[in-house]
Formats: sequence, structure tokens, C-alpha cells
Amino acid sequence: MCQLKKIYFLVLIFVALYSKSEIILTIKYASAKKTKQLKYKNVEDAQKYLEQLKQDKIKQGYWQFSIDSFYCVDNNCQAYIHTGTKYYLQQLEIGNKKWNYNDIQNIKNIPESILKAREETGYPFANVEMDSLNLQNDTLYVNYKVNKAQLVTIDSFINHQNAKISKSFIENYTGIKKGKPYAESKILNIDNLLNKLPYTELTQPTGINFRGDKADIHLYLKKRKVNKFDFVIGFLPNNSIAGKFLITGEARIHLQNAFKRGEELFFEWVRLRPNQQRLNIKFAYPYLFKTPLGVNTSFFLDKRDSSSLDLNIQVGLPYFIKTNNYIKGFYKYAQTIVLQADTLYAKNYKQLPNNLDATYNQYGIEMYYENLDYLFNPRKGFDIKFSASAGIKKIKPNNQIITLQSNDGFDYGTLYDSINRKSIKGDLFWQINYYLPLDKRNVLKFSNSGGSVLNNNLLRNELIRIGGSKLLRGFDEESILVSTYLLNILEYRFILQRNSYLAVFYDFAYVRRKFNNELIQNYPFGFGVGINIETKIGIFGLSYALGHQKTNPINFRNSKIHFGYVIQF
Repeated sequence: MCQLKKIYFLVLIFVALYSKSEIILTIKYASAKKTKQLKYKNVEDAQKYLEQLKQDKIKQGYWQFSIDSFYCVDNNCQAYIHTGTKYYLQQLEIGNKKWNYNDIQNIKNIPESILKAREETGYPFANVEMDSLNLQNDTLYVNYKVNKAQLVTIDSFINHQNAKISKSFIENYTGIKKGKPYAESKILNIDNLLNKLPYTELTQPTGINFRGDKADIHLYLKKRKVNKFDFVIGFLPNNSIAGKFLITGEARIHLQNAFKRGEELFFEWVRLRPNQQRLNIKFAYPYLFKTPLGVNTSFFLDKRDSSSLDLNIQVGLPYFIKTNNYIKGFYKYAQTIVLQADTLYAKNYKQLPNNLDATYNQYGIEMYYENLDYLFNPRKGFDIKFSASAGIKKIKPNNQIITLQSNDGFDYGTLYDSINRKSIKGDLFWQINYYLPLDKRNVLKFSNSGGSVLNNNLLRNELIRIGGSKLLRGFDEESILVSTYLLNILEYRFILQRNSYLAVFYDFAYVRRKFNNELIQNYPFGFGVGINIETKIGIFGLSYALGHQKTNPINFRNSKIHFGYVIQF
């Protein structure tokens, strides 16, 4: 009997709870003989609905809308509603201008929108007052009085820290120029833009000082150590000359804003083997003649061994759309000079070798867009870079081949008649990075990049070289030769400091090499860990990676350690 009472008591509690979990709201309209029923979990939800309904109706022009009564009996609630007349905004007058305006919903936002328009055109102290409001039947007539106050123009940029940067660069970079009207949105965005400059550091927010009809912009830009220099020199025994040594090494210097104009200069020399040398020089100058147009040039010389020499010269004209974002047209001239032709191959097979003298004249376009919270160690945002070029490729006869002598009288010069010596060649490259913040210290980086060289008869020197610390970790530097590659990167970063992080990464690629009538495809991948730390005198980077492909299985003995230390000054 006792057990039955307990069950009966629990049933009553359940019924009571269930009955209170659903409210039926009946809405009765005073102006029309109609009702509406809705269901809610509780009385509070029903009241929230009625309050939201009232706000929506008022915005729609039903200014007399009201909830005359609301009461509940058990689970049934009733609300009596008066809708009233819908009013229309027939005429809006601002100053001496009149418009026919039929949207009454945003009438409260009209003064704010007027002020914003004035703030963007040089009137930061403008104010708006409602001069008159007339209601005739269901039509509303509103008149606003606008006081522009004084026109304010930009006068001076004053930096209170030690960063050396020209005022003309700041004007072009931020879009805020001396003598131009004050623009509120540009002023509010100035710190976001200045934080993206690599060679300065913002120590405190930018300030504005008004002097009558002039506005001074007070900057707090501190010089950041961003210029880089590193070198390694080695001495190896010369096997050709006894008692002599060969000098090998690397040297790089990267200067930014050295002449206070936002310019960039890069120099690199590499000699890791006796017969291999590389010289890479780049120069970029933004905002030429105080315009959004810049200029950049590059010179690249690569002697991979004693057999050939590659030369590449490029001139570009970037148009800066906003801060670091640009679109660039460029011209590229390239040349391959075969120093030591494979005459043995030509004699034995009466065919041309796969490395030939060639010249290239190409025109292209490059685009870059970034929307990152911080350039050097992003936590969120993305950036995209895309480059495409096309032009004429010409193969030049090599004297070492055409002057070969044959016992059967074969003319080796005719080998060049069997190929298309003039053809169209194209290059395509892209890179997309996306940073997803998990919280303040944990970030996921997703990256997709690729490249392809397009020509019906590719030469060996035209193939793309990937592998190493910059492209597909876990492999020797530039050890994989491809005509097309697609690389995806998933990287987890733990942020240590503003410019330092720990990382775990996985690189997965698809590579394709169509060369010398042979097609090879592969899916190499690499994975590992890394660390990047900024110190007072430079940046220290270290990564440990393993790689795998068809001919190179995972082997801890073949793991790659990439180490770098760059001095900053």
C-alpha cells in the first residue's frame, strides 16, 4: 500500500510539471474580429514574444500599438492588443533639401547616418537636431536641422617615438593626406594599418589634436628591429689543386625602410658546392611619386653545376589597393645558358639532350590580398597570393652540338629541325593561408599552395624544385623536380609570445612530372614539430621532420632538421 502511494505521488508531480511546461497564448485584436493561438514553454516566453511584437510593430509604423491587457489562468493566457493606424513618412527635410521617404522603420537612425556622412567629409563636430515634426492623418512630415560646424582638414603627422619613416609614405599608406578633409573612418582604422608595418611598433594608440580648423595626428611609432643579416662561411679542401681551399657559404641581407620610404632591399648569395652558386637580388619601392603605384625589380642567377647557368630578370609595377594589398603587372626575361652540353648523348643517340639553351619573354599578373590580425605571427584571418604569366619560349642552337663531327657525315645541326624551337610557355603559382583561433594561445593553420609550368616540351631546367624547409618539410632542399605540384598543410600552433610559437605540422602533396615523354605522379608527405622564437638580437627557428614518398619510405635515420638563426638590427 505504501508503495502505491509513492507511485501515485510521483505521477501527480509529473502531471503537475508537464502541465506547467506548456502555455497556450491566445491573442485577441481589438480592431479586428480575429484571434491567434501560440504555444510556449512558460509565461516568461509568452511575455517576451509580446514585447518583441510591440517593438516590431512600432518600427513598421504602428505607433499606437499597445497591449491593453494580459492575464493567465492555469495554463491559458490571453492578451488583448490594439494595433492602431499605420503611419507613413511622406516627406523628410534635412536642411534645405527635401525627399520623398516612405520607410518609417529607420527614422531613429536618421540623425546618426547624417552625422556619419558629415564626419566623413570634414565635419567631425557636426550636430543634428529635429526642427519640426508634423502628423497629418496617417502621414508624417519631419524636418531636421543640420549644423555642420567648422570644416576640418588634416595638417600634420607628429611621431613621438624613434621610428624614422617619411610623412609622404604614411599619407599614402593610410590614405590620410595633408590638406584633405577629416575622415572619421580612416582615423579610426589608422592603428590597424600601422600595426601591419613590419619595421615599426605602435606603443600606444594614435591621438588626434584639433586646432581650430586643423587636425594634427600624433603617432607613437617605435623602430622595430626588422633588418636581417646572416652568413655562413666554410673552407673545403680543393681536390683539383693541392694545398688550396674552396670557399663555400651563404650570405643574406634584408633591409626594410632604410631610406624612410618603406622600400625593401634583399640580397642573397649561396655557394654550397664547388660548382654551384646562386645570386638573388630584389628591390621594391612603394608609392612612386606619391601615387598608389610602386616599382619592384629582381635579378636571379643560378649556376647549379658546371653544365648550365640560369638567368632571370623581372620588373613589376604594383598598384596598392589598400595597405599591403596590391595587383601587379610584370615583365620577365629568362635565359638558360648551357655551359657544357651533353655531346656524348647527342653522338650516341643522335638526339638532343634534355637541357638546352633557351630564352623566355613573359608577361604576367600577380595579386595579393591579406586580412590578418597580425602579419608576423597571425592568430586569425587569411591571405591569398596568385601569379600567372605567359610568353614566348625560344630554343637556341648550341655550338658544342652543331659543330660535332660524325664518321657517317651526319649533320647534328639538323637535330634542332626536329623540335619546335618557338612555343608558348606559361607559369601558374598560388598560395592561400587561413588561421583559425581556438582560443588566445591555440591556433590552427590551413594552407594550400601550388604551381605549374605549362609547355608542350619542357626542359629539365624549367622544372619546379620543391622540398625542404620552405616547401614540403621532411625532404632535402629542392630535391623533388616537378612540372606541377599541389601542397596542403595542416599546422597546430601554440602561441608562446607575440612573435614566438611551438608547432606540430603535417604536409601532404600531389606532384606530377611530365618530362622527356615520361609521366610520373606521386603523393609525398611530411610531418614533424617545430619552434620559432624571437630574441633580442634575432629569430631562432628549428624544425624536425620526416618525409615519405614512393622511393623514400619513413626512416628516422633520414629525418631532416632545419635550423635557422637570423640576426635583426
